[in-house]
Amino acid sequence: MSDGDRLSRAFILHVRKYRDTSAILELLTEREGRVAAVARGVRAARSKVAGHVRPFAEIYVSWLGRGDLKTVKKLDFPPRSVSLTGDQLMMGLYVNELLIRLLGKHDPVDEIFVAYRALLLDLEAGEGTPALRRFELLLLTALGYGISFDHDAESGDPIEAGSNYRFAPEQGFLRVAESCPPVAAGERELIRGHDLKAIVDGQLEDPAVDRALKRVVRSALNALLGGRPLRSRELFLRPGELS
Repeated sequence: MSDGDRLSRAFILHVRKYRDTSAILELLTEREGRVAAVARGVRAARSKVAGHVRPFAEIYVSWLGRGDLKTVKKLDFPPRSVSLTGDQLMMGLYVNELLIRLLGKHDPVDEIFVAYRALLLDLEAGEGTPALRRFELLLLTALGYGISFDHDAESGDPIEAGSNYRFAPEQGFLRVAESCPPVAAGERELIRGHDLKAIVDGQLEDPAVDRALKRVVRSALNALLGGRPLRSRELFLRPGELS
């Protein structure tokens, strides 16, 4: 735990106003996992850091306190932080909310911190959904809910390119019998074996493959979220995008 003097590397996930001039920061830290901390005076008119305290900012921070809500003691910024706009901004906001909702406080997961930093750089460089999908898959795996895309969950047989499957979050992929009427099987839920094999091969740039992977990942994440919608989708996403 930070002792108030040792600076920890972190990213700001969310900023919430607190009293007149302060803010509560939701942080993804390198050594302590998710941390919530009050940063006093950062919204004051004369604050030197006011314009830098924003989502996606990389910071060096130390804090004090024994409870869940810490108090920032020191706050420093590297020369440059990632800047996101447009669709990349929307994706970043979605990921930030996912992390706040799914990560426990003070439960460090090293691979998530590293992957998050890589995702921000990819998004800033203009890479879109493939980078987002890779992060979603890593997040599920890091949380203990990794998805196996290469085997039928019921029979254990390899996925067949010519067969159709449906995804059950608690099980995996289940082959749909050819004689089963598509509507009865859940036509929208059917996923081609061809697309599953492409996912295994990392061919995520294909729009059809991305659509299939998006349905699978969002179904798995929705189960972890308990069916509660993400506010980032409601507030920032246009109809038909990233939903």
